[in-house]
Amino acid sequence: MSETTANNATTQAPEATLQQTLDKTDFGHWMFEHRKSFIAAVVVAFVGASGVLLFKQYQHKKAQERSAEVHQFETTVAAELRAGKLTPAEFDAKYKALPTELKASPSMLPTALQTAVYLDGKGESVMAEGVLKDVVTAIGAKSPLYVLVAHSYAALAEKNGKSDEAIKTLEAYIAEGHKVMLPKAYLDLGRLYLAKNDNAKAKTNFDYIIANYPNDELAKMARMYLQQVPAAQ
Repeated sequence: MSETTANNATTQAPEATLQQTLDKTDFGHWMFEHRKSFIAAVVVAFVGASGVLLFKQYQHKKAQERSAEVHQFETTVAAELRAGKLTPAEFDAKYKALPTELKASPSMLPTALQTAVYLDGKGESVMAEGVLKDVVTAIGAKSPLYVLVAHSYAALAEKNGKSDEAIKTLEAYIAEGHKVMLPKAYLDLGRLYLAKNDNAKAKTNFDYIIANYPNDELAKMARMYLQQVPAAQ
């Protein structure tokens, strides 16, 4: 072999050798023919994976920041309220000033529920309802956290004469497929509809409990309430 031939072989080597190797299989041939698209796809996938990782890191950081803010609010505002060092009105002003994302934070739920119970016990049921309404609105009925606050909020709304709001809350609870305390949601709806003289809907809710949870204690209560439902004319 002449020196010129050797040099030409060396010049051709990288790509020619790669093609010859890949051509030994159908997939290898296809990959060589589409190598630019393949490399571009790898780059896109890498960038996408990096973006997801960065977004998760951002979410984790924001969650930590919110938890720290909730802790500060609990120790400097909510705890002061429960200790009698802050009036309900002062607490209410500070609570309403919180950003929505903080009220929707999972770490805020214990503080909101505990504070609502305290306010209700002090005769501030409207303010207690307002605290939980902010949480319910912030998290939305689709959130798994909804199961922790919906019943308490509905009870306060009913107590304050807002039966339609209580019904709306409980129907959203059922519609989103939440299962925790589901018989209670149906029982409360039945009671609320009975109080509104909507006997058909009251009976539907009581019948559901009896049919699906016959051995539950609430089924006994549903049967008792059914006796109060006037017979259809």
